[in-house]
Amino acid sequence: MELVKGRMNDMRNYVKRLKSCISWYIGLEDCYLAIQDELNSLLESEKRKHSEMESQMNSKIKEFTSLIEEYHTMKVSLEKNLKREESNKLEKEAKARAASQNLRYGLMEDLEKVIEEINHFNS
Repeated sequence: MELVKGRMNDMRNYVKRLKSCISWYIGLEDCYLAIQDELNSLLESEKRKHSEMESQMNSKIKEFTSLIEEYHTMKVSLEKNLKREESNKLEKEAKARAASQNLRYGLMEDLEKVIEEINHFNS
């Protein structure tokens, strides 16, 4: 009988320790689940932030692409205007040179006539 009581007592202690271990593992599992939930929440938050940043970056890329296209169009237009202005300037300079040359030739002819008249009067 004593042996049975000793064994029953050992079994009770074993069951108590087993319950204690099970409770400890359940508490540990609850702690791990809470940490997992917190990490999942942080992960979802980071995913949202990443998605928002990606959306903002795509928006900025589109904006900058549009600006680049606009500036390229302006550059082409300004280059055309510059070429036209340079062409007009060269044309005006050529006309001015031709007019100056014609004036010079006219003055040279007048000078020759005056010299001839002077020579004619002196003779």
